[in-house]
Amino acid sequence: MFLEMSRVDGIDLSEVGKECQKPGSVRHNDGGKCDKCMNIAKANTEHFIQTILLPELAKLCSNKTGLEGFVLPLAWILEYDTRSRWDVKTSSYNEFVFTHGDLGPANMRMDPYTLTVKCVVDWEYSGYFPPEFQKWAVDNSAYYALYEDHQTICELARSIEP
Repeated sequence: MFLEMSRVDGIDLSEVGKECQKPGSVRHNDGGKCDKCMNIAKANTEHFIQTILLPELAKLCSNKTGLEGFVLPLAWILEYDTRSRWDVKTSSYNEFVFTHGDLGPANMRMDPYTLTVKCVVDWEYSGYFPPEFQKWAVDNSAYYALYEDHQTICELARSIEP
């Protein structure tokens, strides 16, 4: 297994609203925070995730959890369930889908001019898991709320136990 990386210009979704991204005289404001740019970027990101990313990832299926014998659950599960080892769960059919594992605003790289998604970064928590593992949020408060939903975290952790 190996990792190949390349640099992608742009800004993280979490950084978009800190200033207006529109050039010159078409700016939404005279400077500072720009809610219009953030709302445009969030809408574009939600559309990208729902219509492109998730359908493509759902096509990648496996009958085993994790990735090539190694299971690393979602970041927010590991914050709550600190076990040192996660065993591979095997199914009789390909019920597990490929998940990113950490889809939040800091991992969405945006074109600063069009406010569209250029790429998704930080795939270290990716792997094959039940479809319910594919959680995502386009704003920080919703993303961090995933870390606080202990009931869902426990249910998901139990769902991948062999």
